[in-house]
Amino acid sequence: MSSQPKRVTVGRKPGNTIVLPNADVSGDHAILTLLDAPTNTWEIQDAGSRNGTFVDGQRILRKEVTPNNKVTFGSTPLIWSQLVTGAAKPPSTAKKVHESAKTEELKLDFFEVPIGERLRNVYQDFMDKKSRMEEIQKQEALNARYQSLGLPIAGLFGASVGFLPSEYRYISIIGTLISLSITVWSFAKSKKFTAEKRNLNMTKLTEQYDINYRCPYCQVRINDPFPVLLQIKNCRNCKKPLIP
Repeated sequence: MSSQPKRVTVGRKPGNTIVLPNADVSGDHAILTLLDAPTNTWEIQDAGSRNGTFVDGQRILRKEVTPNNKVTFGSTPLIWSQLVTGAAKPPSTAKKVHESAKTEELKLDFFEVPIGERLRNVYQDFMDKKSRMEEIQKQEALNARYQSLGLPIAGLFGASVGFLPSEYRYISIIGTLISLSITVWSFAKSKKFTAEKRNLNMTKLTEQYDINYRCPYCQVRINDPFPVLLQIKNCRNCKKPLIP
């Protein structure tokens, strides 16, 4: 791994670290940054390419990857061994037919998962996470009420100790402990909700959804919810079938 560069650029232009002369690769297509050499973990970032950067069949803007992931630039695969030396020379004329065959094979592989199923998974995953975010927001509002009531009630119970007969003071003590427990619990829940919201990150989820919920033929974003798409079956823009 000593010869492995920490930053690799991929594109059709000669100035890139890895030069891929295929037509589906943009001049400056993507950037890979080494995050962890022992595990060969990289961060891949699309550089505004025309045909997109894909990880395991999903179009991405930025994602952590390892050699276990299938990375493609448009429909051209990343050969992981190229990252060891960095450079990849353009193929000779004798290899072009072979490379063309590999590209066609990859295109078929990309569509191994039916288009409709892939779009349904993208849509359902986004809607599930969006619903979870809305649920968290409702729970946060309820939790804020617990916090606003817990401390005052605990204080009220605590103040009542001096006014109650000694044989009933245990009621005030128990009430204070219960109120404080509810307050501590609500603060802990708030911390959990904040962490979960950070992990969900609706801004990135929406960006990823906009990238993936597209017609694979014309790359136009699909505005129909998937249940509607099931009915119309075709892309509204290019009219090609999306649902069998």
